[in-house]
Amino acid sequence: MNNQVIACFDGSDYAQAVADAASWTSKTLGAPLTLLHVMEAAEDNQQQDAPSKSDSMLTRLSALDQQRVALNRERGELLLDFAAGEASNAGVPDARRKLVRGNLMETLAGLQDDLRVLVVGKRGESATEESLGSHLEQMIRTNPRPTLIVGREFTAPTKALLAFDGSDTMVRAINTIASSPMFHHLECHVVLVGAETDEHREQLTWAETTLENANVDVKTHLAAETFVDATLTAYAKENDIDLMVMGAYGHSRLRHMLVGSTTSTLLKHTRLTLLVLR
Repeated sequence: MNNQVIACFDGSDYAQAVADAASWTSKTLGAPLTLLHVMEAAEDNQQQDAPSKSDSMLTRLSALDQQRVALNRERGELLLDFAAGEASNAGVPDARRKLVRGNLMETLAGLQDDLRVLVVGKRGESATEESLGSHLEQMIRTNPRPTLIVGREFTAPTKALLAFDGSDTMVRAINTIASSPMFHHLECHVVLVGAETDEHREQLTWAETTLENANVDVKTHLAAETFVDATLTAYAKENDIDLMVMGAYGHSRLRHMLVGSTTSTLLKHTRLTLLVLR
């Protein structure tokens, strides 16, 4: 229960990075890896009661549909073969392959009981550079487990930035980081974007103490700025951050980061790997 790393694959340019990130996550957590490809099922034929003179056309269409399904299955098998080969080369030789014909979101909902971390590329094969994957926001909204979102390249991180706002979500995030082997070899930067107040300082002190007690290498920073996304991006660049950690929903300006233009901008343009916690 709740122990698998599940990585989603399609024919996009992100397949290599997803394979690399999923292998790193699996090894770091000591968790089994499942490689998932979902073939979106075609709508059922609604012309079953068509006149007999159309039978020949319907027969040909049905044959073409069967060929398309067979080709999509072969394509999916090739994708999973590639992913399994990359995982094996990275030291995860026993990754499980799962090829499903159906709906991606319904498939993921059915796997939630087994899920520990979901790994996805930030764009699917039909997305452009100015858009995100069509299912990405829905995945983040509905997945109760952490979602690791990768760009076109992935390297094992050495430094992580936690976008902290003192909310219940981010308090849980600190406790998750403290107990997760994923962060025990990383330099963790806890950054709070907000006014210089005693409350904010106390929140950062608590976060620092909690992580230090878990033997996590931690640094804290209070940024009295206005624009959250620009502040976090600049801090990440200045400090050579590899991985940004944030909550999907909080109780401050950060709560809009995954539902509004701020998040869209960050996801579209950042090269950082993002770990979203619920």
